[in-house]
Amino acid sequence: MGMQRDDADHDDADGARVERRRFLRRGAITAAVAAAGAAAIARPAGAAEGDLIKIGTGGNTQNAGTTTTTLSGSQFVALNGNGNVSLVGQHDTSNAVGIEGRANAGAQLKLTPNSLDLRFSATDTTHTFAAGSLVTDKNDILWYALDDGATSQNGLLHPVSLTAAYAPISPPIRLYDSRVSGGPLNGNIGQERLVQLLLPNSPVVSAFTNLTVVNTTGSGYLAMFAADEVWNPALPFSSMNWFTTGQITANAVPTVVEYATGNVKVRAGGTGTTDFIVDLNGYWVI
Repeated sequence: MGMQRDDADHDDADGARVERRRFLRRGAITAAVAAAGAAAIARPAGAAEGDLIKIGTGGNTQNAGTTTTTLSGSQFVALNGNGNVSLVGQHDTSNAVGIEGRANAGAQLKLTPNSLDLRFSATDTTHTFAAGSLVTDKNDILWYALDDGATSQNGLLHPVSLTAAYAPISPPIRLYDSRVSGGPLNGNIGQERLVQLLLPNSPVVSAFTNLTVVNTTGSGYLAMFAADEVWNPALPFSSMNWFTTGQITANAVPTVVEYATGNVKVRAGGTGTTDFIVDLNGYWVI
């Protein structure tokens, strides 16, 4: 007589097999996850072609990080960016810095000369620059774009002096008229008068003026120089000359100003008298 199978024993065996399969499946999943994690750890951080790189931790899906990401011992190169811009450094806080270049014992910023020759307007007729652009051409001249669309032809692309830059004033400003205040200067006695051209302690090395004589008598000259200088008879000079009574004439005169006051002296010499007018055309700023 055969043995009768107990249903309870059959159920226990089936349950054991199911549980064993579940255990093996969980083990396989765990092993796969661990292997994937190890591969992710071993692979350098980066992004696929065309994807964004997240900067900092705690960033959202728009890659706006909340901390600083440091790229140490490597070089980051941005080439051929969108909209003709390869790299943008932006900060919206007042008085903040968009891009800062650091070097303990070297240059903080290098503008590599390009292939353009911007010295002569006929040389380059196609390239334009946005306002605020700095450009170093093949002549190693540094240029600054005063407005959008600046070219070597339209006057909006200016060379940057390494000592002082000239800032023109348009229209010129009338700073002094002796017919309104002070009266004429007497050349017979070497009379001098102070004229303030600029604000005190301003970063200005010199000014470009227009000096006019009017209501002249006899003949004589005017000399303009910094207010802190003393006239030296052994080294005379003239900024403006007149030769007859009733003459009206003008001359363009560059002059150094006194740093502490922004003043110049206008001194008359010769045998006559004259009223005079001073207009400011521009200045050279450090």
